[in-house]
Amino acid sequence: MTTELGLATDLVIAALTGEVRLSGDHRVVVTPSNPTFYSGNALVIPAAILAEPEAWEPSFVVELPGAPHRMVLVDGEVTDAALAPWLAAGFVATTSDVMVANAMIGPPPRDALVLGALDDWDAAREITLASDAVEGHADAGHVGFVRARLAGQRALVERGAARWYGARLDGALVATLGIVATELGARFQDVITHPDARRRGVASALVAHAGRAALADGATRLIIVVDSESTAQRVYARVGFATVGTTTNLSRT
Repeated sequence: MTTELGLATDLVIAALTGEVRLSGDHRVVVTPSNPTFYSGNALVIPAAILAEPEAWEPSFVVELPGAPHRMVLVDGEVTDAALAPWLAAGFVATTSDVMVANAMIGPPPRDALVLGALDDWDAAREITLASDAVEGHADAGHVGFVRARLAGQRALVERGAARWYGARLDGALVATLGIVATELGARFQDVITHPDARRRGVASALVAHAGRAALADGATRLIIVVDSESTAQRVYARVGFATVGTTTNLSRT
């Protein structure tokens, strides 16, 4: 099986925090520590055999028993005709842009902005929850998901498999992100800025800082994946990223 750059690095990271296994003509991603993590508990199905959702339900039942959701990471370019039966069955299709950079550009951060290794995971959790609340995710179940996800990310840092960075503005932590080193390049994870600190150049400064650090550590390239409908592409383009492809996910609660 072949995978595009975004999905390929997703699977590398999924294997670090859970399990990725081959099952016949598809793959299965499982994250036992966080069963409500959609893309961490999913089927990876080649676009050529996507077929209709009913055909894949037995695989969900057997390989992801008890999962409160259905998630498909589509491996390859998928047509509108292939997506149609999934949308009719209540699935939501999300397209993301895969962006790559070989160098970081952009002005230096303001004097009031301090960039460095993340040193306060509790504050990182509060930034994540505040950001997610703006998007309508504030229920108790989501809080549990965030706690489990951050615990997994912190474990990666402690194992030396990733680095996490933070930005402080006037002394307060206002943004975080992670980078996981893979053979395909350094993959950014969860670029999150507190709602009160947005549109102030914080995210672009932190991305550029972390990207330069990864390149100095020997990364061959920098990779970031962003929702195609978001405005974040402009932030990343300003510091040197360019879109090289797309990836598609299908999800249903």
